[in-house]
Amino acid sequence: MQLMDVTLRENIEYNGLLNYDQGLEYLKYVVDHFSNEDFQFVEIGYVDTSWYTHPQYDPHYLEEVIKINNGKFKLSAIIHPEKADTSLWDKDLIKELSVVRLVNQDEAIPAIAHDQVEFLHSLGVKASINIAYIMRKPLSTVSDMYDTALSFNPDIVYCADSSGSALPYQIQDVINLLKSKQQGNQLGLHLHDHTSFAMANAVMASREGIDYTDFSVTGDGKGGGNLKTERFMPMKRILDERPLTDDLFYNLLDYINFYEKLIGRETDENVKDYLKSLGGLFRFKSALMEKISKESNGNPKELIRLVLENARADGKLIYSDGKPALR
Repeated sequence: MQLMDVTLRENIEYNGLLNYDQGLEYLKYVVDHFSNEDFQFVEIGYVDTSWYTHPQYDPHYLEEVIKINNGKFKLSAIIHPEKADTSLWDKDLIKELSVVRLVNQDEAIPAIAHDQVEFLHSLGVKASINIAYIMRKPLSTVSDMYDTALSFNPDIVYCADSSGSALPYQIQDVINLLKSKQQGNQLGLHLHDHTSFAMANAVMASREGIDYTDFSVTGDGKGGGNLKTERFMPMKRILDERPLTDDLFYNLLDYINFYEKLIGRETDENVKDYLKSLGGLFRFKSALMEKISKESNGNPKELIRLVLENARADGKLIYSDGKPALR
């Protein structure tokens, strides 16, 4: 499964926590601090011209994004098919994107999406058709929309649990539907976290071989937020049986702190949430995490150090080859 960081898109377009200049600062941090082994895509925002309160097609922003990224991550953008005006786009800039996602919130995919898929293909850019609010639609409607999407020849079809209400068995039903009709297209799931099932649903999707899913730091996004980067990134390494390293956990802590400062959010709740999750990741008894919390004296980096020290001593998290997950 390939992972897409959608923090930029969610916060420039939906939450309004970042403006374009802050977005570029965020992207520079991600490029400087993360490997594309942990996530492969960064979604940079909408390429619409009439969405929300300001123009979304900004050639200067795209130029700066491409310069900062310098080929490290694959870049994604998103459009609403009925609102985007491709005649205004600089084709040379759009060619630098790896994928453009066409999102549909209603119960029908507009015919213009067919032409937009063809347009993107002519530029060598992948096209994804995204079906939103899948839990608000009968599975039969999702199936019909999937048929329409496939007739437009997209490279990827995404389904979004936009209301964040899906349970794992419901995600399983969607995955079975997508796989049963697959025609060489790849598959993606965008998972919101209104009812705190995003992690379980993402693990399900990974186990079932879904090709893509999205996350954002601290889960920031519309509604109940998204799958949390800081929780799923270590879990994905475990699912893939790739080594966990000390640097990963400290890096994620610094990432949360950088982001909270950037958006001006004066709270440590997301740091606390991240630190609490580490005990579960390493299968600690609750009494051990309580002991570690007291010994850390409220110092997050000391807490991480103690967690990793105890995880090595505990040795419960072992991969199928017999090696410990934490190296």
